[in-house]
Amino acid sequence: MTELREFVNQVDLDADDAYDRLFRAFSRQFTMPVLTAPIKAGNVLFRSRQNADDSDFAFFCDLSYPPSESVTNYSRANVPGQQLFYASDRFETNLAELLPYWVQGISIGTTFAVTTAAWELTNEIVVAMVPDFNNDRLMEFLRGSSVWESLSREKHYWDYINSFFHDQGVYKRHVYKVSSAFSNALLQNCAAVGWKVQGILFTSAQDTSGWNLALLPQTADTHLKLVSVVKHLIRRNADVNGKPSYDNFQTPIIAFVLDYDKRTIIWA
Repeated sequence: MTELREFVNQVDLDADDAYDRLFRAFSRQFTMPVLTAPIKAGNVLFRSRQNADDSDFAFFCDLSYPPSESVTNYSRANVPGQQLFYASDRFETNLAELLPYWVQGISIGTTFAVTTAAWELTNEIVVAMVPDFNNDRLMEFLRGSSVWESLSREKHYWDYINSFFHDQGVYKRHVYKVSSAFSNALLQNCAAVGWKVQGILFTSAQDTSGWNLALLPQTADTHLKLVSVVKHLIRRNADVNGKPSYDNFQTPIIAFVLDYDKRTIIWA
C-alpha cells in the first residue's frame, strides 16, 4: 500500500505516459482486493445529457453511451475512445454529478435544458465495486455478504483509492487519469481470475449518499430498457462556496411516446 501510494505520487500526470504507468502499477497488484456486487433486475438507472440549442433528443441511442469518436477525454473510468454507459441510482445524483460540467461558459441567470433518461435493468448484473465506507447506500450492496466482516481490514486501501473517485476533473486536473487507470486495471484483473463483471460501481463525488455505475457497452445494449425520458429546464444561479448553484426548476416536459420498434422518442 505504501509503495503504491509513493509510486502514484511521483507520476507526472502531465506526462504523455502517465496513464500507462499508472495502469501498469495498478495491474501489477495481484493482491488487489476485488469486490463484486449483484444489481438486481428492476433497478432503474438515470442518465442525463444537456440539450444543445434547445433541440430535443430524438433517438434512444442519443441517451445511451456515446460513439467512440466522441469520447475525447479521460473520465471517471474510461480513457479517450473507450465507451462506457455512465448512470446514477437517482435523478438528483446524476444531475449533481454533471451540472458542474454543463455550466462552464453559462452566465448566471441563464436557463438551459437537460434531458434525463430512466433505464431499467432487465436482467441481474454483476459489477466490480469500489466501496466507500462513508456512503451507507453504496455499502448496502456488501452488507451481510461473506466479505463484510473482513472488509474493515482493507479500509485504508479503499480510502486511498476513493480519494481519486471523490474528486472531479472540473475541479482537480488529471484526477481521471488515475481513476480510469485503476478502473481498467480492476476490470483486467477480474477477467484474469475468471470473474465476469459487467461494469464498475462507485460513490458519487457530488452526492455523497448516491452511487454511480459505469457499464460496459455490451451490457447496456442487452440488459437495459428505456422506460421514460424527461426534459428539465434549469437556471444557473449565483455560485455558493465557489461552486455553481441552480434554481427555478420548472415543470418537466415528459416525452409523449417511446417507439420501441423504431427506437425513437416522440415529444408531441
